[in-house]
Amino acid sequence: PRAPGPGNRPRSRSSSPPRAVSGLEGPRSRSGSPPRAVSGLEGPRSRSGSPPRAVSGLEGPRSRSGLPPRAVSGLEGPRWRSGSPPRAVSGLEGPRLFK
Repeated sequence: PRAPGPGNRPRSRSSSPPRAVSGLEGPRSRSGSPPRAVSGLEGPRSRSGSPPRAVSGLEGPRSRSGLPPRAVSGLEGPRWRSGSPPRAVSGLEGPRLFK
């Protein structure tokens, strides 16, 4: 009579296939929908049904306004608002362009 190994007892007890019921995978098993990441970025997509998009601080305005993709960061923002060619609005380049 051999002692059952540690890997045999859990497997024989549960007949369902192994699955990770983590924060991201849990909703999939419960709802039966295809696997999806229910994170802060992917959540709105699944709820609204629109094409996949990153709802981050930089990409958000693009999806809401319908304009072409743009980086709404501190350096790139002024370029799109004024319509001038790309420029670096850093501490060294700013004064030259504003003058």
